Amino acid sequence: MAKINDIKSTIAAMAQRNNLPEYGNTALKVAEPPVIPLPTNPTTAPVKKPDVQLTPQQALKQFIKTNLREGVDYGQIPGVKNNQLFKPGAAKIINFLHLRPQVQLLHTVFDPEAKAISYTVKVTLISEDGVAVTEALGGANTLEPKFMKGGMGSQNLVVSQAVKRATVSAVKNLIC
Repeated sequence: MAKINDIKSTIAAMAQRNNLPEYGNTALKVAEPPVIPLPTNPTTAPVKKPDVQLTPQQALKQFIKTNLREGVDYGQIPGVKNNQLFKPGAAKIINFLHLRPQVQLLHTVFDPEAKAISYTVKVTLISEDGVAVTEALGGANTLEPKFMKGGMGSQNLVVSQAVKRATVSAVKNLIC
């Protein structure tokens, strides 16, 4: 009959050949898997963390400087002295701050004699926690020169313009 130590030796030898766990004198030993280093990309520079933590206002100002483009996100409007924030810029700021706009139609005026419709909306910017951060009103009507051609048929454009004005105003409330 084979001795117990001979059996243990045979099992250990077979385990080594098959990369199986080895049985020792008192405990089970598991072979460690080889460590494979992750490939590095020499063209990618390491991300540098700022030495000083930015305040939320500083982070927002830095975001605006680096991500908003003149002529697309803000710019001149004929007859207005300073640069104005456009809806695409307001949308970028809303996304950066992780807010969502909530639109509420407050008031509609229909004047059949003047063939005019006026809309007033309220946009509330809501945080991820569900807290109202800011709100603003916006209005538009079909008597504005840009809507005169469409008349009553431009109602959707008029409502969209009111929402756009309220959204931009709400964002300006945040950054001013």
